[in-house]
Amino acid sequence: MEILLTELLVFLLLFRYYQAVNNFYFGPVSFLIAIYTLMAAASILTYALDITPSALDLEITPILYLVSLLILPIYAFSIFKDRQLAEIRINNYPLFDTIGSLLIIVSSISWLYFFPNAIKALSGHLGDNRAAMVYGTERLAFLDFGILNSFMTISANLFILNFIWGYIYLTESLQKKKSSTIKAIVLFLTSTSYAMNVFAFVGRDGFVLWVFSLVAVHLLLSGFISRNTKTSLQKIFLIVSGALAVPFWMITEGRFADSSAGLFGSLITYIGGQPQMFSDYYQTLGNLQFGKMNFPIFCDLYNNLAGEVMCEYDRWEHANHYIDSGVLPWSFATYIGAWLFDFGKTGTIILVILYSLAIRQTLNTIRQTRFITLSGLIIFFVLLNIALWGVFYFKQAVLNYSILSYLLVSMAFYLGGSRAAIIVPRVTEG
Repeated sequence: MEILLTELLVFLLLFRYYQAVNNFYFGPVSFLIAIYTLMAAASILTYALDITPSALDLEITPILYLVSLLILPIYAFSIFKDRQLAEIRINNYPLFDTIGSLLIIVSSISWLYFFPNAIKALSGHLGDNRAAMVYGTERLAFLDFGILNSFMTISANLFILNFIWGYIYLTESLQKKKSSTIKAIVLFLTSTSYAMNVFAFVGRDGFVLWVFSLVAVHLLLSGFISRNTKTSLQKIFLIVSGALAVPFWMITEGRFADSSAGLFGSLITYIGGQPQMFSDYYQTLGNLQFGKMNFPIFCDLYNNLAGEVMCEYDRWEHANHYIDSGVLPWSFATYIGAWLFDFGKTGTIILVILYSLAIRQTLNTIRQTRFITLSGLIIFFVLLNIALWGVFYFKQAVLNYSILSYLLVSMAFYLGGSRAAIIVPRVTEG
């Protein structure tokens, strides 16, 4: 228990430190630290109530390792000061508007594609539905569409671009453009295709990560829209979030009502079970995957070059190593826990250092210039979401091609030259 109390104290002090250097402005980095502080607080509850599916005794060394590596990227983010960001620069508006229109089309189609499958998945006994999908006793019909399904999934996972484009369309710099408001509203509404995609698998994290990303984007970009627009947006998002919370609760009740922890316990474990599960994985670590688990895109590339399947992640071979030790291998353990499975203790330290350096390099440019390009803005959220979503696990493991798509869009603006450039200034407060 003492090590978990120490973990909470560390995150509380880190939050207090960052708020002081950020002039007590609550921005996206504040939100990131607050989420980890909440996880640390919930972990104490899970331990006190003994409701985590942890099989081994909690050890000090794994928690010290985990907290140390979680702090490194957060510290790298701590040089970001919200009010220092004075403007957003869009170097190529025609390209921006074209991509905005494409996002509306593909996310609308993706929403229509996944919505009926989500309705089907949420019918009947949700616990049985989920189990059938996980253990392969039921084949999801839409998975048989192959390339089409992959395209729809990638389209749904681009929802953060919907948020970014939507907010920028609502800035005063673009309100002079016809139909900007309509485009923004459609982008926001169709961003829910991501939640529909995950609901189709009887999953909950689509809703949670959609909310996390929405809050992070809002905290950064709401400073560039008028107060009235901001108020209207908040009302819309509350309504949409409330609607999406209904299937989230249905899934929670359907899958966990009969669990030994109960509904309340399952929610607390969902938020705070990670440190104890990480301790289990750290103590029983073995059967490293060397990137096959979390970075399958490189396996796909290798197999294509080789002309045969020579690199493939065997989920059950990996899982059985931990099951044989009495440890559940599919519980959340943060993104550090996921990387541990691939690269071991030393390799994960190296990867976290590289990740932190990438964050610091990106933010140094913003700190020196006081503006961010659209290309840089996309990279900022790609980096932020690794840690933000990573409070649960490394979600990007199943989003490798979506991350590649984000990087390609960012590169398009970086190399796209200047054409009808637009500067979006921060709205003057007061």
